[in-house]
Amino acid sequence: MARTARSLSCTDAELGELQRLVQCATEPARLLIRAQIVLACLAGKRNDEVAAELGLGTGTVALWRRRFAAEGIDGLMDRPRPGKPPKYPAADLRRRLLALMAKPPPPGKAQWDGYSLANSLGVSADVVYRLLRDEHITLRKRHIWSIRTDSQFAAKSTDILGLFLSPPENALIISIDEKPFEPGAVRSSGRVVTSCGSLFRGLTNNLEPNEKIPLIAALSTASDTAQSKTRPRDKWPDVRQFLGVMVEESPPDREVHVILDGAPEHLRDDDWLAVYPHVLVHRTLGTASWLNQVEIWFRILKRRELRGRTSPSSEELTRAIDGFIRAFNEKSIPFVWRKDEEIGTHQQNRNADLSNF
Repeated sequence: MARTARSLSCTDAELGELQRLVQCATEPARLLIRAQIVLACLAGKRNDEVAAELGLGTGTVALWRRRFAAEGIDGLMDRPRPGKPPKYPAADLRRRLLALMAKPPPPGKAQWDGYSLANSLGVSADVVYRLLRDEHITLRKRHIWSIRTDSQFAAKSTDILGLFLSPPENALIISIDEKPFEPGAVRSSGRVVTSCGSLFRGLTNNLEPNEKIPLIAALSTASDTAQSKTRPRDKWPDVRQFLGVMVEESPPDREVHVILDGAPEHLRDDDWLAVYPHVLVHRTLGTASWLNQVEIWFRILKRRELRGRTSPSSEELTRAIDGFIRAFNEKSIPFVWRKDEEIGTHQQNRNADLSNF
């Protein structure tokens, strides 16, 4: 008389864990196969059917059917095997490693690395790196954040973000700032083939310092179109003149909201503001220039046009920037605020939260 394998049943939580193991790309392959066996058995298939479907032996299928029936998900895990006991107890080594990383590194090193940790702990570097991987610790990775000391930061940032998320009706929102750009000397370039057959672009390292070009840029947040102007010397009246042209093009009864950083020289001329009473100035806070949308535009300019470019003169660099602006304005779409939550007690101040690029 043929033997009949015992039927299996599981809870919803166990079924969800089995499905996770089957779909997970980071779990060991042996766990994936065991989960596939159990799921097939739960579907009512016989051991020989499961074995033929997965290309396994019937004994293997019967083993994991019994283990799951007796122990559930825990029965699919590897059991402790006999062998040499660990030379370094994991709990003690973990405690010593974390305590050591909290101390200053040895002389001659700015920060800890795997080999210096291993020498200080008296273990091999492989042991240290294995423990670091298990604890998801990366010695070179850093997280940088800034803490706002201004008690009115939330109210002031809300004033600026409100212009992006819910702008006043029929108002013109202009995001403006300036940054210096430096043209580089012409460098010889060409395609280089390495001994292993790789092909890449090579540049000679003969850059010479040049006079930086201050670039003023204004971004209309409604249409996401940009205008810019370069100037030979760092003089603030040029910025007022540049902004005045944009204001003159707007009807006098239309509100113009100008967002710029809090630099002392930026639009603190009461006489100029008295000429344009419909112009309202909103200033970003110190170390919070990320609130200004034009910062995203500057980042796109650097990434798409200026990175890797070598311009022999300021005139050529200016022409390249003008060409980028024309191409950008043809396909521009307004930026979208994508940030929907705060992590912890600090805002994640990143341009990526605002950019749709």
